[in-house]
Amino acid sequence: MRKFLLLLLGLVLVSTQLFAQNRSISGRVTDAQGNGVSNASVTVKGTTTGTTTSSDGSFSLTIPSSAKTLVISSIGYRAHEVAVGTSNTISATLSAGDQNMDEVVVVAYGTQRRGASTGSIAQVNAKQLENRPITNALNALVGAAPGIQTSTPSGAPGSSPGIIVRGFGSFSLSSAPLYVVDGVIYDGGFSNINPDDIETITVLKDASTTALYGAKGANGVVMITTKKAKKGKQNLQFKVQTGFSNPAIPQYPTVDAFQYYPLAWEAYRNGLVYGTGLTTPTTLDSASLIASGLLPRYASGANAGNQIFRGGSFQDIYQILGKYNPFNVGNTDIVLPNGQINPNASLRYGDDLNWLDQSTRRGTRNEYGLQFSSATDKFDLFSSFSYLKEGGWGLRSDLSRFSARVNANARVTDWFRSGFNLAGNRTKFNNAATGGIVNAFYFSRYIAPIYPVYLHDPVTGAIVRDATGTPRYDFGNENGYGRPYNSGRHTIAEHLWNLDNDVRDV
Repeated sequence: MRKFLLLLLGLVLVSTQLFAQNRSISGRVTDAQGNGVSNASVTVKGTTTGTTTSSDGSFSLTIPSSAKTLVISSIGYRAHEVAVGTSNTISATLSAGDQNMDEVVVVAYGTQRRGASTGSIAQVNAKQLENRPITNALNALVGAAPGIQTSTPSGAPGSSPGIIVRGFGSFSLSSAPLYVVDGVIYDGGFSNINPDDIETITVLKDASTTALYGAKGANGVVMITTKKAKKGKQNLQFKVQTGFSNPAIPQYPTVDAFQYYPLAWEAYRNGLVYGTGLTTPTTLDSASLIASGLLPRYASGANAGNQIFRGGSFQDIYQILGKYNPFNVGNTDIVLPNGQINPNASLRYGDDLNWLDQSTRRGTRNEYGLQFSSATDKFDLFSSFSYLKEGGWGLRSDLSRFSARVNANARVTDWFRSGFNLAGNRTKFNNAATGGIVNAFYFSRYIAPIYPVYLHDPVTGAIVRDATGTPRYDFGNENGYGRPYNSGRHTIAEHLWNLDNDVRDV
């Protein structure tokens, strides 16, 4: 009995201690006029413990004894922190402080405080642009402005994303919005505009904000405002930015030569047994011998080199695949009759079997910029010069751009102002082809991993070189080879030898 009483007393003490670790508090959240703020968030700082206020601003909350501070916040008000102390009653007053209400946004007829605008507007400012290594100004909208659908560009340097603000329009028969640069409708390439020259990119999304542009603005309006000098000290800024790029998403795993040959062997073997329109029926065992190339062969005639089976002529998997054998075993020893790769097989060459690796490189980006600005009560001047050299991830996808801008304004009298905003650039694109076999990304995805980029000696496996010592490309139709598809074509060679340049002076 005594032990039971001691145990009961211990449980009571533990329960009392646990209960003492938490306590309940209550209070009310009001605004500057004393009105209750409903749906305000009340949380213990540094934790997820919290609640929301009722319609009159009151709340109650159980907090741990270690809680020191409450964080109270609500839309349209500045966040407020309150020390908990020992009191169980908390009162807090929130002050209006949504900074976005005072933000100035660009609209069709000038500028306006966001709080005074009733339209749907999204805006990206220079601060958001300055640390993003973008070549095309429209890429600044990708993932940065709400309510805008963007499609990924081709990936080539300077390429523009697709932008949908309001859907497909019947007036323009497209979904493209209207673009306006410094108040002028713009239909040029956005890779011509230096992103460092941009002050804001504003997207007008609803009818009330685009009304000034009429039917042309039915799909939405994207307005770009370039920088002007700001009153104050003279400012000279020099920028150097360098970097590299690689794909952010890893490639899908693919089979290698050791995996591909048995798979091709199995497909050929099954076709000999189960294929439609067969003139010479075969069993799995016979088809396995045929696929591996272990049956007698014709010594001469039209079928010379092919295997003899029941009076028919059959090729082995080595012949079917165009007589490509990257392994160090005989042509009839690559895949055994059980469908397994020869355990003694190893690659004679393998550095050029991955066409994607041979078709790509590490992208590079180097940018140099100089900006000068000065402004007084009567005059302001902004000027910028920039050089950009960007090499894309794919071969022969390059961009180089020289750009300059001068924006000067003078206030001659109280009622007369004058100014000019001049910009010029020279942009050179080295475009990567994207059509059919010349598209290296497409071709590298379906060519088997037994076909090399370069021509190899079928006996030694060594790379064949021309008179200058340069490796020759394998077009699939030389040295006894007969690649079963795209014979006579080579995506990398055609990609590098074809010239597709675009030079623009604006």
